[in-house]
Amino acid sequence: MFFYIDTIEQIKGSDGALTEYGKREKVKDLNTALSKFYTTLANVSADLEKNHTYMSIKIVNSYDGVIKSDNIGAYQLEPTS
Repeated sequence: MFFYIDTIEQIKGSDGALTEYGKREKVKDLNTALSKFYTTLANVSADLEKNHTYMSIKIVNSYDGVIKSDNIGAYQLEPTS
């Protein structure tokens, strides 16, 4: 069984505009997945309000079962005008 680390992040650009992107990383064991989960969470937490505004992170197994999930920061809606 494989584990996947899914992230959705919002980052402020130098011009103040928001960029949102998602990423999926495949790992072979749960211990590695947990280590990467907490490292990513700590890194974004330290960067909150500097560059990051929000992150959603999950560990999902091969059967699409969510093992662990967390959100940090506040999701910002893009201005419409």
